[in-house]
Amino acid sequence: MSTSSGVPEEWFDGDLPDWLTDPGRDSAAWVADCSLGEDEWIAERAVVALRRDPRVTGRRLEVLVQNRVIVLLGDVDSAEQRRDAGRRAWTVPAVFDVANCLTVRGTVVDFDGRPA
Repeated sequence: MSTSSGVPEEWFDGDLPDWLTDPGRDSAAWVADCSLGEDEWIAERAVVALRRDPRVTGRRLEVLVQNRVIVLLGDVDSAEQRRDAGRRAWTVPAVFDVANCLTVRGTVVDFDGRPA
């Protein structure tokens, strides 16, 4: 089963955030409610979502957004945390794409997260 934004519910533990479950609102309406530009709004939502996810931890995580594309940079402890961070980024409304450039400490991976 998926949320109104198309994000699979199994990507969440517990309650889904309001901005994912309100079927009467599209992402443009959410963006219009704030004074930030669209990319800034997406970046703010992505940071909040990543901080609230206990499965995503790292020494340094950086979120960049350009033209509705989230770029995740930094280091995490495991491939699962890398995957979970990418999934969490996809839960932000209005996102066009996610470039998960996180690295797992001690490993070298290609752009898709596979060992190089």
